[in-house]
Amino acid sequence: MNTANEPTLTVAIGSNGLNYAPFFVALAKNLFVKNGVKVDVQSANAVATIQTLLVSNQIDLGMTSPSQILVLAAAGKPINIVSNVNNYTGRSAAFVTSSKITSFDQLKAKGGGCTITTTAAGTVLYAYAKRAVEAYGLKCAIATVASNPLVLSAITAGLTDAVTLTVNDAQTATAKGAQALLDPTTMSDAQADSIVPSPLPAIVVAGLPETLKSKSAAVVSFLAAMREATRFIESNPPAVSANLIVSQPYFSGLTVDQLTASIQALLTSFPTGSDLGQISQGTWEQTLATFASYFDLPGFDPTATTVQYPAMVDMNFLEKIPK
Repeated sequence: MNTANEPTLTVAIGSNGLNYAPFFVALAKNLFVKNGVKVDVQSANAVATIQTLLVSNQIDLGMTSPSQILVLAAAGKPINIVSNVNNYTGRSAAFVTSSKITSFDQLKAKGGGCTITTTAAGTVLYAYAKRAVEAYGLKCAIATVASNPLVLSAITAGLTDAVTLTVNDAQTATAKGAQALLDPTTMSDAQADSIVPSPLPAIVVAGLPETLKSKSAAVVSFLAAMREATRFIESNPPAVSANLIVSQPYFSGLTVDQLTASIQALLTSFPTGSDLGQISQGTWEQTLATFASYFDLPGFDPTATTVQYPAMVDMNFLEKIPK
């Protein structure tokens, strides 16, 4: 296939968490090129840098939590969300404790003498930690680090009492003796609902308005590939997707079985239907309210004009995908 004349988009994603699975499947199946765009992956661990990468024009598109995009908008930086990739549900993360803590009752008994380590305020893992503290009546302090690998290291090295992890990182942690008190691969619907009662956008695709406009055709092609990959994941057994992506460098040390379990746990969090990826105004309003309560975004005002649906959410690119 001749790709010499196809446009290129430089992309960064927050982590190798499998809530980004459509992106990894699209890479593995060469769906971006099939849909008319080449993708240069600037980083697959950009949770701490993606805001800077976007505003400095080092990347064309960023995939991350909408909360991180909201921080930019709240600071007066023009930014648009163009698609939803994955929904925030009770199965979006895992709550993992040290090998000596096997129940929430044990953790609760420590009172304020315990620590939960997670990623920065404004991330899904941070909000998940806050919701777990509320749901189980914990008094633990929440400590933050700069990246998902550092959270994983904190629990495997015995430096913290508990962590919130991506599903695949939780597999790594438990293989080294940690305990998964909330395991998305086995948790009940009631447990999941106690953490996140209503699904909301968790991972979105975003870019600067001028970049989106100047590379409009490439953005549409990118979103078409993401939609195709999501439908592939939903219409095939999880092991099929796991076998496709296991050899990618983003999943070093993980087995097909581990990736399969992670994808299985996240299946219900991927958008579905003919308008896959769309975000409605009502959903966005609910998202703003949740972020105001649990994400601790610096300087965030959910009533500010700059963060409202007309200013931030642009679904026109999805609507241009050929039917």
